[in-house]
Amino acid sequence: MCIKETKEIKSLSKIRYWSELDALRVLEICEGSHLTMKGFCREHNIGYKRVQWWKSVFKKQKAVPEFVEITASTIDLSETLNDSSMEIILENNRIIRLHPGFNSAAISQLIDIVGG
Repeated sequence: MCIKETKEIKSLSKIRYWSELDALRVLEICEGSHLTMKGFCREHNIGYKRVQWWKSVFKKQKAVPEFVEITASTIDLSETLNDSSMEIILENNRIIRLHPGFNSAAISQLIDIVGG
């Protein structure tokens, strides 16, 4: 953990009520510390149950998937692309950004070219 993070944790540990951003930051630093959650809390004088509670809050919020896998037959691209932008994230983590009016017939060829 760097000096900045150490100072940040020290400051956050003194706050009586954390905002969501405060709690997220504590969890980020905790996960990057390579300590167990209990060890991290003990080292920084932060209540273990407090961190555990916030972790459960964020876990519940993420219960709704951020990305949904679709197949070409799931959507009618000709209508969708006329109205809005879209991103396609391929298995190799390449991103194809489509803007309104994109030629939907070219999507399949483009995916083949970039290695989807």
